[in-house]
Amino acid sequence: MTEHRSFYRKLGYMIAIAILWFPIYEISHPALIDAEGNHSTGGKLAQLRDANQLSDAALGEIDPTSQTAELATLGLGGVAVQLLWTARTNIK
Repeated sequence: MTEHRSFYRKLGYMIAIAILWFPIYEISHPALIDAEGNHSTGGKLAQLRDANQLSDAALGEIDPTSQTAELATLGLGGVAVQLLWTARTNIK
């Protein structure tokens, strides 16, 4: 009986993930410009970034070193900083 419960629980998780994926996409999909020059506004987060001028280009010159570090950490720079800070404070 536990084999069936485990299967149904996994199936429920997969259905929940599939259902939650759609609103997350609608909120966070980026603004795009297609080959014909048509501009899509993107999701709510992209619209807020445009309204508040929070893109990398709006902040000035883009630093290739920081962009490389962001790609190397797979966007988890904040987690890496927290781990390094915790390791530093535990040494003392």
